[in-house]
Amino acid sequence: MDILKQLEEGKPFSGKNGAFTGRVEPQSISGDTLSVICDKDGTRWHENWELQYTIWGFERGDYYFL
Repeated sequence: MDILKQLEEGKPFSGKNGAFTGRVEPQSISGDTLSVICDKDGTRWHENWELQYTIWGFERGDYYFL
C-alpha cells in the first residue's frame, strides 16, 4: 500500500534517524498539509505537517508505520 493511502487512512507511525520518535496519528490531509496528533512521553498535541516532507521522510526511512 502506498504511503499517501496509509496516511489518508490514519495509520499511526513513528520516526528514527533524528525524526520525531513519538507516536504520530494522521487526522486529515488538506492540500499540502497533514494534520496530525503527536504523542510522546504521555503528552498529546496537534500539529500541521508539510505532507511532501512527511512522504520524503518515509521514502528515506526516517518514518515507519506502526
